[in-house]
Amino acid sequence: MAAKKILLLLDSDRYAFPLIRFLTTNAKLFGWKIKVGSMFDPRITDRIKKETYAIPIEFLDLKKIQECEQAIKKTDLVIGLVQDATLLQIADSCISYRKTLISPARLTRQMALKKSQAKESNVLILMDCGFSPGLDHIIAKKAIDNIHSKGGKILSFRTYSGTLLGESSDPNAWDFK
Repeated sequence: MAAKKILLLLDSDRYAFPLIRFLTTNAKLFGWKIKVGSMFDPRITDRIKKETYAIPIEFLDLKKIQECEQAIKKTDLVIGLVQDATLLQIADSCISYRKTLISPARLTRQMALKKSQAKESNVLILMDCGFSPGLDHIIAKKAIDNIHSKGGKILSFRTYSGTLLGESSDPNAWDFK
């Protein structure tokens, strides 16, 4: 069975290290191949590249539109932690190439307008997942119930969320309390 390809798109290094570590650690277990696209200052990208991860990862520059488009086309899952305007463009590409997009970003009106296009293309665009504990759990429960009502099975479910801390009182790798 071919490795599942995950494309992680980032525009902030605040969550980069713990999320990349989590994905690469689990990549061996689940057979994932990880590609990271960033809009970082080159110094941050260099810091990320110098880290030691459980598997090798590829990098791409999100500012290079063609490179980003090709990466989306070749992936199975896109995780978008980018600003809203960029996320809208990524959603368009995911719909065009029929790729799943998940993001902790809130569901904006502009993104909601893409719902019918995504449905027509049989594409999952899942927003508002990841950083608001109460709301995330309510939405997750509703999604799980919906999957079960259609005869589906959940093989695994994990959630990581909490409240952002100030950098001066940040005691953990996830930057959450």
